[in-house]
Amino acid sequence: MPGKRAIGPPLLALAALGAACGSPPRLQVADRYVDLETPGAAPAGRMEGAVLAAGAAPELRDVAIHGDRRPSIVLKAPSRLVLRAAGAATRLRFGLAVRPPSAALKIRVLVDGAPALEETWRDERGWAERAVDLGSRSGRAKEVAIQLDGDAETVFLGHPQTLAAGDRAAARRPNVVIYVVDCLRADHVGAFGYPLPTTPSLDALAKDSVLLSDLNSCAAWTKPSTACLFTSLLPTYHRARTVDDALARERATLAERFQAAGYRTLAWVANPVIDPALFLFNQGFDRWVDLRSLRERKGGTHVNALEPDAAEITQAVLPWLRAHRDESFFLYLHSLDLHFGYRPRPPFDRQFVTAQSTGLERERQLYDNEVAYNDREIGRLLAALKELALYDDTVVFVTADHGEEFGEHGSTRHGKTLYQELLHIPGILKLPGSAHAGLRLEAVASNIDVAPTLLDIAGAGIPAAFQGRSLLPAIRGGAGPSRPVFAEVVAPQFVGYSARDERYKCIRTLAPTVEEMLFDLSDTPSETRNLAGTPPPQARALALELDRFVMRGQHGYHIALAGPRPGARVRAEATTAAAFDAAFRFGIETGDLMETGPDRRRVVLEFTADGGRRHLVLQTKPEGAPLRLAVRADGVPLAASEIRLGKGDARVGTMPVERERATVSLEDSARLLGAAPAPVRLWYVPLAEGTSRVLLDEETLNGLRALGYVR
Repeated sequence: MPGKRAIGPPLLALAALGAACGSPPRLQVADRYVDLETPGAAPAGRMEGAVLAAGAAPELRDVAIHGDRRPSIVLKAPSRLVLRAAGAATRLRFGLAVRPPSAALKIRVLVDGAPALEETWRDERGWAERAVDLGSRSGRAKEVAIQLDGDAETVFLGHPQTLAAGDRAAARRPNVVIYVVDCLRADHVGAFGYPLPTTPSLDALAKDSVLLSDLNSCAAWTKPSTACLFTSLLPTYHRARTVDDALARERATLAERFQAAGYRTLAWVANPVIDPALFLFNQGFDRWVDLRSLRERKGGTHVNALEPDAAEITQAVLPWLRAHRDESFFLYLHSLDLHFGYRPRPPFDRQFVTAQSTGLERERQLYDNEVAYNDREIGRLLAALKELALYDDTVVFVTADHGEEFGEHGSTRHGKTLYQELLHIPGILKLPGSAHAGLRLEAVASNIDVAPTLLDIAGAGIPAAFQGRSLLPAIRGGAGPSRPVFAEVVAPQFVGYSARDERYKCIRTLAPTVEEMLFDLSDTPSETRNLAGTPPPQARALALELDRFVMRGQHGYHIALAGPRPGARVRAEATTAAAFDAAFRFGIETGDLMETGPDRRRVVLEFTADGGRRHLVLQTKPEGAPLRLAVRADGVPLAASEIRLGKGDARVGTMPVERERATVSLEDSARLLGAAPAPVRLWYVPLAEGTSRVLLDEETLNGLRALGYVR
């Protein structure tokens, strides 16, 4: 069901308390936890339970303590909770937090009635880790009772989990680590040809790895790109496209798939634009640690004025690895050091920054010094994996969410254009046992291909809804993905879309100006020679693919026009009593004419039918205002009954168009774009369709302004 989240692994379930509570109540809490099901468990493994003192099911919710967010069972003291663990379980592990931290609380854990843990709470401020020995394997379920005595207002049991002896060996699946270096462009990495020694750790890792030499981001800034990585969906479908969009709950995520396969799923993240509380990026993660709050806990200035540091990721992750080396884990690590403004990092500032440099040259040098600093921290992580004998059995994937611009096309930073300095990202994929080490995979790939590739390597199953394709067959010598890769930027000031294949790249900007660009990357990889005025025939198919991609992302009235017969001169006139806020046209050929009335209440398109399809997208102000459509062929009006409406075969029948009858979903709109052309078909995609907006408070907005995401 949408939004379903697991609290524990296959071996743990909340149990009834026998006659004391009568029959066990089904766990009925917030929607996202209804019918909570443990990954991989049989139906009998569904969580059911009660709290003895209260006689009601416990509350379950995400709880963040100093930025460390975990799905938790929420209790009060005094109370008693009984869990049922499968006979194979040998340990119970959970986080423990108490509010107020100074509360007088005694905690007792009994396994089948025998004491296994007894302690007095000692004013620990964050999550305290607890582990309980459940005894040896057996053929029957074990009853685990947690008794809380005292006056604590709230007690949180963070992600209770049972483990079985030999779980790691029995799973026989590799660990997986994704490290995203925010803003790292591929051409500043030595393994991708950069002449300066910015990345010795990554270069050494590349020798043990498969190099994805042409990996492309599907977005020019963090939130949509990370959502593409997590969901293997293009931004139109995962819906986290703009600064106030959240990740749709119904989309399957990479972490959820690993969680369902029995992995521990954890994230240490420095970028607030994928904040879990606001933007829901922690779906499927047992723990999500927000590094900003970790800094706040250490004291100092306000959190929005603090710069995250890659060293903090290392400092937090290494102790966790040492304590959990026997478990299967999926780690997502996301640093922010390369995000402007750049700071001197001794000794790298002396190595890469010259005293006389100024302007963009100095910024680029400071950027390189940040790259080298982050690379050193990645090296420490890799060294720890080797020290703990985890390196050979761990998939390590290092990449970026996007690159950074230094004036190559008149722009700086990111989130404003779709040139390769932003979209070409590093892809360093170390397989278990360093299989296929040294291979350079030349296939054009997208970061929506990452999730299916990692799941394929782990044997964890690829959701049918994923739009990306596994690169593992190509790595093993088979055919690689052969289809265009897409990208977009959607912001109030900048709207643009791109498509590219092995040779050509098309860019279409809609704001601040409408512009068409076509580049032959084999001839000018710098994207400085625009061929849009004289496009080669080989690029036509790519331009049509870009048309469909752009159209999929547009709300408003869609009007697909083929005409009643070849050779007919078709005139389509759309009018509204309100005003047209925007009018986009696609599939336009030489000789086609389009005009917008001076009062922006009329749009006219004229063309000669040639078997192809023209497409208009009209957005009104206010949104969804009534529309009238009149279509003539060789001067003769087409009857309203000849115009198909919505996704079926219904005729319009009357004018103005009844918007409710024309409204379709994003998925239906995509199908209509690929359907066989009708003389005229009209449908409507509402602005709210495909969005999951959240209200941003002023503190959050200030933080996003500091990072350049909000003006």
